[in-house]
Amino acid sequence: MQDFDILIAPSAPGFAPLGRRPGDPLFNASWTLLGVPCLNIPVPLGHASLPIGVTLIAARFADKHLLDVARHLESVLNPK
Repeated sequence: MQDFDILIAPSAPGFAPLGRRPGDPLFNASWTLLGVPCLNIPVPLGHASLPIGVTLIAARFADKHLLDVARHLESVLNPK
């Protein structure tokens, strides 16, 4: 991670499910086991479908850095 600001990975296999039930958190297990900060955000695809989840992952103990980068990426990944 020392050569990267953050990693971007899919949050779950597939799109958000319909209704109020959560998606499959399978892809987040690795980040949880590593103890690194991660932030899941929805990214719209530009049409009427549900968003796809994206996880931003930072180096261990870089929580503030992750939030700063996420704030910057918000306008890029989720334009209004």
